[in-house]
Amino acid sequence: MARLGETLGEHAEAAEHRSKAERLRSAMLEHLWFTDDSMFFNVRRDNGKAVKRISYSNFVPLIDDIPSDDSARKMIRNYLWNPDHMLSPYGLRSLSKRDPDYNRRARSRGHDGPIIATGKLRQLAPKSNETEFSGAKCCNIRTGA
Repeated sequence: MARLGETLGEHAEAAEHRSKAERLRSAMLEHLWFTDDSMFFNVRRDNGKAVKRISYSNFVPLIDDIPSDDSARKMIRNYLWNPDHMLSPYGLRSLSKRDPDYNRRARSRGHDGPIIATGKLRQLAPKSNETEFSGAKCCNIRTGA
């Protein structure tokens, strides 16, 4: 919205949207980012406890660059490109292979999760000297690595 406001010459509104976005980013990092796990988790409203389940929605913050590049790399390395979690021979799973409900329901079996981290992978891969992002090739993601 901020970019649209700037394009339309609505500079005050654009600044307001930028400010709201930064407050939301800060709140997400404060309340939903778990450093020890290098992951965003949902938090229960009734008791404030983290719901430590990993699915494609945990990676949504990558779309808007919420985590730092280092944190994003850890998320991708530890979970997205990890065959014990999200990576499969056919693409990305919609639910971590380690989740207790994985393969218990038809919706959890497939590899139907959207590849939402593609943009972040494209940003991070050229900055990395490691081959950690080479797993993207199995999913037809062009990372430049």
